[in-house]
Amino acid sequence: MAQAGIPAQIAPTLQTEASAQGVLTALYSVAEDQGSEIASICRANADEMAASLQELGTMQTTAADLRARIQDVDAGLNRVGKAYLHHLTDWQEHSSITSRLTHSVQAVAYASKMLRTCSTISNCILTGNLSKAQQLLERTTLQWSLQGTTGLDSPRLSGSVPSRDSLGQSLGQLQPYITGCLDALGVAIQHRAISDINDWLVNVRAAAKELGMKAIKQASVIEQREKALTQQRKSHRLPLASKEDLRAAAAAVANGWLLHQSTGKPQQQHKKQAGKAPPAVATADLDLRLEEEDLLKNIDMTLLHRCIQIHIRMGRLQQFRTYMLDNRRQQLTVDLAAPVNFSEAYQGFIAQIVGFFIVEERVQAGCGEVGEGWQLNSGWEAAVATLKARLESACASFQDPAPLLSLKDFTLLGCTALGQCGYSMAPIKEVLLAARNKFHDVLGGTMTQVAARAVNEDDLHRVDVQSEADVEELQGILGLALQLDVDSKHQLSAAASLHLPCQAPFTSMVPEAMRITHSFVESSIGFLSGLVSSAELVPLARQHRDRMLAKVVVEALQHAVDEPGPTGSNPLPRAMQLVTNISTFMHSLPHLDEFTTLAARGDLQAGWHKHAPGSSRRGLPSALAKATPVVPVVAPASPHLGKKKDSRKQMKVEVSAPSHSLAPHPTHSMTGAVGALAAFQAVQGSSEAQLLRLLVDKASAILEAAKHLNWLPDQPPRTALGHSAYIQDVLPFLKDTLALASRMLPLDAYNRLAHGTFGFLNEWMMNLVTGDAVPAFNMYGLFRLADDLASIQALADASQPAALAVRMAEVVQTCTLLVTGRLEEIVDPAQQSRKYPAVQLDRLSEVLTKFREIGDKASSSGHHLFGNSKQPASFLKKQTVDQVIRQLQRPIR
Repeated sequence: MAQAGIPAQIAPTLQTEASAQGVLTALYSVAEDQGSEIASICRANADEMAASLQELGTMQTTAADLRARIQDVDAGLNRVGKAYLHHLTDWQEHSSITSRLTHSVQAVAYASKMLRTCSTISNCILTGNLSKAQQLLERTTLQWSLQGTTGLDSPRLSGSVPSRDSLGQSLGQLQPYITGCLDALGVAIQHRAISDINDWLVNVRAAAKELGMKAIKQASVIEQREKALTQQRKSHRLPLASKEDLRAAAAAVANGWLLHQSTGKPQQQHKKQAGKAPPAVATADLDLRLEEEDLLKNIDMTLLHRCIQIHIRMGRLQQFRTYMLDNRRQQLTVDLAAPVNFSEAYQGFIAQIVGFFIVEERVQAGCGEVGEGWQLNSGWEAAVATLKARLESACASFQDPAPLLSLKDFTLLGCTALGQCGYSMAPIKEVLLAARNKFHDVLGGTMTQVAARAVNEDDLHRVDVQSEADVEELQGILGLALQLDVDSKHQLSAAASLHLPCQAPFTSMVPEAMRITHSFVESSIGFLSGLVSSAELVPLARQHRDRMLAKVVVEALQHAVDEPGPTGSNPLPRAMQLVTNISTFMHSLPHLDEFTTLAARGDLQAGWHKHAPGSSRRGLPSALAKATPVVPVVAPASPHLGKKKDSRKQMKVEVSAPSHSLAPHPTHSMTGAVGALAAFQAVQGSSEAQLLRLLVDKASAILEAAKHLNWLPDQPPRTALGHSAYIQDVLPFLKDTLALASRMLPLDAYNRLAHGTFGFLNEWMMNLVTGDAVPAFNMYGLFRLADDLASIQALADASQPAALAVRMAEVVQTCTLLVTGRLEEIVDPAQQSRKYPAVQLDRLSEVLTKFREIGDKASSSGHHLFGNSKQPASFLKKQTVDQVIRQLQRPIR
């Protein structure tokens, strides 16, 4: 600011001079210049300044006069104000007293209103009207917290709102009393709500078992209704199946529906063919709706909803959720406690759990505030684990299939009821499915006793067929052929041609075992139903059925085969009948497969039992009616038996036949019974081997006489019948046995027996001439053997089948080679393959070593047997025999 007033002419000087003297000189110069300017200004304005001083003096005189006048006026006002101040003080005291009285009256009225409201709230609590009590308490608490009369009913108090301090001063001790009353009412509402919810919890637990039973009954109703509807649909398809034209079928459906709508009754033809009429299903629907409406009628959810709303308004929802979860967990813990005898008390146990979790589902669905995460927190996993443990223990302890099946059915209905509520029941179903082996083992054990009793008590007398009802049961239901060697395609026509009464080819053990099998299949399907899908049901049922057949029926039959018959009786008829029984079982396997399939589909009542003799098999696919019976294939016997030298010491018997005669029909197929078929083939082979063994033993005892004959006679054989005495005994036995077998056995089994019989004769004769029983023989002995073989071959040619004589080819061709005297042909490969294909050279060599010429003085034992007898020149020479022996043995060396 100082620099701003410095003249421009001295600025360079100040900037250039650095000494203080220069600065002072410059300042003095400036001061003199400024003083001169001031003096000039004062001289120019001197007159104006004098006038102003004169006017100021005048104004001072006027102000002194005004001050004197104001003092006089103030003295008068003070006198008047003192009088008014006295009156104002009196008025203020009166107003204060009036205001305090007014506030006291308002406070008393407000307190009276609060107390009356508290009384109303108390009465609502006592009467259980907690919702109204909660609403009044909330409104009253809000008014009390504002300390005003807003919302009071008294119109005269609506204009005055006392302050907090004035109301508190007016009420005095009433204010904390009313506050305490409001707090006590809030606690009372909460306690009453908790008390109601405790009663609700007790009632829910008491009604849980009944609720569970109702839910299980409802699941059963649904299941039965579905089955009824399924059967109704299948029965309605029967009249439509006869309609060749689609329009006619559609018209029949439309007419039936219109008739049902107008009269409420199905057509008469539908009544005859359907298991249940449509109105029955409609009634079931009505009953089901009633069950659904009344399922939770005893569970009052209002108390729970009210308690939740009360705790929400009170801001204590989380505390209430914790309280509810703790109580429900305790109830679940008590419910999950194992009963003393779970096997008998499982229904109540499962029903209690079902009812508990149905209520849980309803709480979760209807009370979202308290039901969030309810299923997880309410111990569902613990309940599943406990129920699994109880079921596993119970299933392992059952020794009777009936209660185990009842446990499965009841548990599965409980699973269905809970599954409808959204619970995952897969772990429980897995436990039940894992128990299927236990169930089938127990069921099989029961069936084992029944089957063993049926087989042991069978006297092996064939079943008498007295009426068409017997034909219907044995052939139509059980699938048993009433005539031997009649395939399934012609069983109906064969049954229609039966002359009743007659006898079936099997004995009582066969239908009894088949009934046992049917019962097993139905029980097995009853257990597996609901646990596996429809696609898995048939294979599993067949698997368990085949396992039962192999373990129960086949073992019972094998025991009967191995068991010796009554002492002193002919065992052959008994053995033949067992073979026929087993063959009948095998022929019924396709029918049993179809029975299993229809039982799994629930189609048994839709046509299985409707088959009648002489009519088409209704309810069965055409594939079953056209299926041919099961024909077991047994490998043919080798034509080169006993190639080893030690084979002549022991007889080998095989039940066999040429494969071309036993091949199954090309259209036949076995589906599902492979395991059972293999087991039945094994026991059939065992039974046929046992039959052949019995025949062989008896025939061997008769043939033993051949070993004691003179095989080095010096005279030609002379017998009236042309054969030896032992042949006279064995031929009638074989003829009678084969005749009996042709009547009792199926054709394939008879063929195998006949082939085995003549195969045995071939082996026995070859072992006779190669073994130690005949040390030597000559041409006369061979002639007698040729006559004996001719008699046996004649029997073979007269018997069926026609190829039986082939089984005697080896011994016949060997004997023919020796008696014709053309022994040299055997060493010619072309002659051998054309005339003697069945001759085994090693065995022929053994036979030739025992040959002796007639007239030979000593046998192979060194004893002299003949006198002067001499062999004719046309007979086989010893020298020729020795040459052939050397030629036969040369390749071997």
